[in-house]
Amino acid sequence: MKPKGANHRSAVRAAPRRVPGEVLVQFTPEASSFHVVSAHRSMGAKVIDRLDKVNCQVVKVPPGREGRYVARYARHRLVRYAEPNYLVHALYLPNDPYLNGTYETSHDGAMSQYWLHKISAPDAWDRVRTLGPGAVVAIVDTGIDHEHPDLSSKMFRDAAGKVIGHNFITGTDDAMDDNGHGTHCAGIAAAATNNGVGVAGVSFNAVRLMPVKVLDGSGSGSVANVAAGITWASDHGAKVISLSLGSSMYSQTLQEAILHARSEGAIVVAAAGNDGRAVCNYPGANFHVLGVAATGQDDMCADFSNWNIGVGLGAPGVNILSTTPDRPCELNNYGYLQNYDSMDGTSMATPVVSGLMALLLAAEPGITPEDAIGRLQATARNVAGTTGDGWDVHYGYGRVDAKAVLDATPRGSGLGCVYGQVVNKSGLPVLGVQVSAGGRSYRTGADGMFRLANLPAGKYDVVVRKGLRWNCWTANKTVALASVEVKPGQDTMARLTAWP
Repeated sequence: MKPKGANHRSAVRAAPRRVPGEVLVQFTPEASSFHVVSAHRSMGAKVIDRLDKVNCQVVKVPPGREGRYVARYARHRLVRYAEPNYLVHALYLPNDPYLNGTYETSHDGAMSQYWLHKISAPDAWDRVRTLGPGAVVAIVDTGIDHEHPDLSSKMFRDAAGKVIGHNFITGTDDAMDDNGHGTHCAGIAAAATNNGVGVAGVSFNAVRLMPVKVLDGSGSGSVANVAAGITWASDHGAKVISLSLGSSMYSQTLQEAILHARSEGAIVVAAAGNDGRAVCNYPGANFHVLGVAATGQDDMCADFSNWNIGVGLGAPGVNILSTTPDRPCELNNYGYLQNYDSMDGTSMATPVVSGLMALLLAAEPGITPEDAIGRLQATARNVAGTTGDGWDVHYGYGRVDAKAVLDATPRGSGLGCVYGQVVNKSGLPVLGVQVSAGGRSYRTGADGMFRLANLPAGKYDVVVRKGLRWNCWTANKTVALASVEVKPGQDTMARLTAWP
């Protein structure tokens, strides 16, 4: 979420970039339990939690010395990786009265749900009016007010009627929202529609909501909790995982959780960030994540929206009217209203994409995650400012269009991208190698990510080269090679393992 104006501070309070006194450690498969215990004992550290799905341990170390302990663990021959436990933050014609009518918001005046018309959602709903609850969207955030009149009927429940969700702050199944950010995102994706109350959700009534609380009342949380939330959601039936949160730091623990979710058939969608810089936040910039930028009512990229190679799509993220808790919460302390209010941010753009993705999965249950992502990209609208007819660094493939998605009407671009990551044999990112194909090239950063943009559709050999120096000579050595097929108007994902 993005704060509203100079007099309205963000609902996310300033906090350290890492959890004090905690680091994340993953040992190699060769490490026995004896080796693990001995390593911790030799460091004078203690395991306080385990993320079994990603084979990672949360380790207690002296506060203020996290960096030193990360370095010490990283030097151990049986440690695959060690990193701080970084903090992440929330990034701030049915008969629903505010779909076409207006609601007096706290910061934006009288607002309607203009964005649903902008993405042609009402036209798409004509095709799905008879669909019952289908795909499950996990809102991994501050929780959801599951008693809200526009959300209660949309919650994912067990046979006894209990909401299926989890709270990683308290360790319980009560994921009630005490901040408000998650409830706002939930309403965008899947508020009850055509119920005569409040707002409409982009997914009409074909989607159920799973609350996974990983951020506390201030809107902050740890990478460990986010990773646990992602794996929990994918293991409990979520087919779309919506992450309106982020950090400026790459985390291998988060990447492992995302890979686990994809192995379970889930699609991960995440916000690009709200700093207005050419750097996408993580997990929006992670491999196998669909990063989302924010657009305004004029279809131009919002001035606060981050941009870079991680952006795969754009979606409305300015003046977005949606649900807020109908009880006191943290957002009220910053002037936001109970029940409904409008907010700005890539946080808001993300559930637009997540809800539309889940609507497609409900309408076409047999579609694969790769084809579903490709459908949203290939049918996106070439909005004002988008370069040519292919991928753009600010908008990705353009602003999503719900009707075009369900009609499978591509915009006609013959250009696509190879987007991916270069890793070593241990699966860790490789820095500073040159990735090339079809006359395009990109040098990887610390996260190992690359994008070869706007290639004509067809087959390509992707080559990874590393510069080597010997005496006064410089040479380029090929360290990875793969054949890929670029499809028009969408990303082809590739994870390349560099040879030693």
